[in-house]
Amino acid sequence: VGLGDPRQVDVDIVIPVYNEQDALEASVLALCSHLYETRDDTSPFTWNVVIADNASTDATWAIARTLHDRWPHNIRALHIDRKGRGFALKVSWLSSKATVVAYMDADLSTDIRHTGQLVLPCFWAMPT
Repeated sequence: VGLGDPRQVDVDIVIPVYNEQDALEASVLALCSHLYETRDDTSPFTWNVVIADNASTDATWAIARTLHDRWPHNIRALHIDRKGRGFALKVSWLSSKATVVAYMDADLSTDIRHTGQLVLPCFWAMPT
């Protein structure tokens, strides 16, 4: 089940989740806020955050749906009936229309202040 059509953006940042009801909303909102606030500076690219719920048994999917409903132009939500981070990433990336795909853990263990530093070199390396 997917909410939100993949749109052509520069970057899809996938957050694979399994039973992350406690961290999901705050993490997604922090990431989206950071990307919005730095769009003219360190993160000058169009983006989507894709929540890839891989068979959660708690309220994770309900939270993902709510986040998509509140921000349908920047948040996609996918419900995948099979467990596994790798499978969730595969499904998410294969459905993406973005130029670059990346992922972050739901606990934002990668400091979001470095998102631009992570993503921008991917564009520099592309042939023109």
